[in-house]
Amino acid sequence: MFVVSDYGGHYSSMVPLGWALQAAGHEVRLVCGPAHTTVAEFTGLPVESNGTDVDTFTQARLGVWLAAKSGAPQAPGLPLLDPFTGARLADPGDFDWPAHEARYTAGAAAAARDRARGVVGVARHWRPDLVVYDLFSPEGLLAAELTGVPSLCQLWGPTGTDETGLGDAAPSPDIPREVRERLGIDLKADLLTGVIDPCPAALSPPSRAPRLPMRYVPYNGPGGAADAPPELSARPRICLIWSHSLTKVFGPASFVVPDVVRACADLDVELVLALNEGDAAALGPVPATVRVLRNFPAHVLLPTCSAVVHHGGSGCLMTAMAVGVPQLALPLGPVLESMAERLAGTGSGLVLPGSTATVESIGSALVSLLNEPSHAEAARTLAEENAARPAPSRLVPDLVRLAETREVRPSAFVTQT
Repeated sequence: MFVVSDYGGHYSSMVPLGWALQAAGHEVRLVCGPAHTTVAEFTGLPVESNGTDVDTFTQARLGVWLAAKSGAPQAPGLPLLDPFTGARLADPGDFDWPAHEARYTAGAAAAARDRARGVVGVARHWRPDLVVYDLFSPEGLLAAELTGVPSLCQLWGPTGTDETGLGDAAPSPDIPREVRERLGIDLKADLLTGVIDPCPAALSPPSRAPRLPMRYVPYNGPGGAADAPPELSARPRICLIWSHSLTKVFGPASFVVPDVVRACADLDVELVLALNEGDAAALGPVPATVRVLRNFPAHVLLPTCSAVVHHGGSGCLMTAMAVGVPQLALPLGPVLESMAERLAGTGSGLVLPGSTATVESIGSALVSLLNEPSHAEAARTLAEENAARPAPSRLVPDLVRLAETREVRPSAFVTQT
């Protein structure tokens, strides 16, 4: 049983492993919230929806506002938004959190209980032999604990189970204390028994748990490849991939795609924009030399590119890593910034804070990516290291052994520090 959160992109890293298990003759079920059922069904895996959907945009905007109210450093140039309406706030004090806190907290708690009960209910009815859960889905860990089956946390990129320095944004793949107390689960027990890590060692995030290393195989959702650009021309091709989520969390000022277009206009490059329909519409007309692809699979496009610009999301970052393309990340928020900094630490990419990036700084970074061979060499090295890791199909015997023995066998895992 695969359990994923309401951050829809997080299940993408699970899909190839689900395919591998299914191809080997095992029964797989993907459990998600109702809002993601249609998209999840495109994966080809059986899907079961349950629980109440979480408004992740409200949740994220509230997190940004609470951080600002507490005095945490904020991204310059980005105004705060009202967590519930998305309207721009002139001052953090213009949002009356005490007037909403009790109702919102109660609603969030009820939604969490509803989702947890739903996932546990699926597990008790369907009786899986193994639960694989998203880093943001502790209800999967709860279902495994209450039904007495082993579980693994699957990472979706260079964000680990033991992050520091991310404040309230740090993921915690554990059952909350109040739930443990109510259900009689040992408060001191470390229930995180193992993680599936798709990152090459140089990119791998911190985790105290034993790791099952896996090759990252891109899954970018459905999409036709008929409009794929031809192979590289005489000019370097730069691809830009962006996330529509950022505008909903940080407002229109976070939409830096026009700056990237202007930066590339001053360079002797070919620019391809891989956008969704909403962002393509928000961008408006572009120069005739710029090509816009809508909802296009990134792993089909990126092998023809000399560099990629993106917002720092795990799907873009990991797909480009697997293909071996140098990257320029323009992240917003602590989690995206942390992943982007880990990428930059490998030498295969550069980072500019998305809120302060300018046409000039973006252009300068792209010139560096294209002209300094070390970036391309580091990107190729990461791709080679990724390709050398076990394919999802190679993990199937280890997962079967874990399901049969009902215990984590260290011989099946590789521990990294």
